[in-house]
Amino acid sequence: MGTSDILPEKADTHGCLYCCSRDIHHPADICSFRSGGEPHFDTLCSKLKEFNKYLEKGILRKRKDKEDLSLRFPDLGLEYRGNNTCTDMIARNASVALRLFNGEKGSNFELVKIGRFEIVVLGFGFLQHMNFEAKNKDDPDAEVMTFFAEVIRRARYFFVDFCQCLGPSFLLPDEAELKGCCYCKCIHHPPGPGYLIGRELD
Repeated sequence: MGTSDILPEKADTHGCLYCCSRDIHHPADICSFRSGGEPHFDTLCSKLKEFNKYLEKGILRKRKDKEDLSLRFPDLGLEYRGNNTCTDMIARNASVALRLFNGEKGSNFELVKIGRFEIVVLGFGFLQHMNFEAKNKDDPDAEVMTFFAEVIRRARYFFVDFCQCLGPSFLLPDEAELKGCCYCKCIHHPPGPGYLIGRELD
């Protein structure tokens, strides 16, 4: 990275999600450091900052009005989770992921079955990778499809920034294809870039 005297006073994190709020210098080549170096991180970092500002305003409003936070965040992938049980929350996570997917793709899938999920604790909140099954409501003969979603839980909200269809459920192998995710043991993952956390470079 060069001698210390030529580094800028404000560190450039080059899109590292783990350090986007910390003053740590990172190399310009995001593929040269193992954890956090995904090109998509810049997008999520900016969304998390916007998300945090939204939460701060909401918390102040709640204290003032003594009412539950009402959702005004302009994003299909964000929802207030309230005091739901774990089972209800997982189902809502899948529903929000499908809402995001349908909104982006112009499709009309409905949830059929919750699959497996795994949760890890990171500095910015809880991260969840999950599989679920859904079917196209517009086609009664459509195959049941398996989906992958990545969910971030922060405060009383969950945020879905990535949801992808993995194809017909009957075509997936019994053993989960992790695609390099270092956190999960039983979740089918999509290939290529997209989900943010857990994919480590070889």
